[in-house]
Amino acid sequence: MEISGKIEKFARILPASVSLSGPLGKPIVRVVMITPMEKYPFSVTEVKALDGKNILFSLDEATDPPEKGYVLRIENTKKEKGRYKDTIVLKTTSKMKPELEIKVYGNIYELKSGPPVQGEQNLQKFLDAVKKQQQKKANSGEVQVQQKATPKDFNEFLEQLGKQDQGKQKDPMTKQKNPMTGQ
Repeated sequence: MEISGKIEKFARILPASVSLSGPLGKPIVRVVMITPMEKYPFSVTEVKALDGKNILFSLDEATDPPEKGYVLRIENTKKEKGRYKDTIVLKTTSKMKPELEIKVYGNIYELKSGPPVQGEQNLQKFLDAVKKQQQKKANSGEVQVQQKATPKDFNEFLEQLGKQDQGKQKDPMTKQKNPMTGQ
């Protein structure tokens, strides 16, 4: 059995779901545009959240022509780190689609104020080494062809850095040369 047909949109909802992801203590707000298709006009009669513990929301009519529709503003209210999910339900005057649902996902995290994590330090060392190497070539008068660093280059650098760190652990008095800069 084969079924075919044309799928028509009832409304344009942008974005279709909302991510309220961000650092603890910072305002996190998203806006959703809800535009009824001309062929299927409707009004929104009620807005509610299934849970509502971690969000505030408001619905206004769109005021920018030619858009006719609604602007749904959603704001995070969670005061501690963690994840959550919720659904905002819009009741409509349409018999074809009496309810619209918008999924909301929250991820609130703490910003680390301490020193950068090891991966960030390694990346910075790699970038510094590449920059020094480019400066050395520029100062020596060599013609330089710009080349993007590849993940392979970075992985090789990390291996060399690991070997260098192991050597430091064996004899802390021995100064190791940086394999990328020769210094």
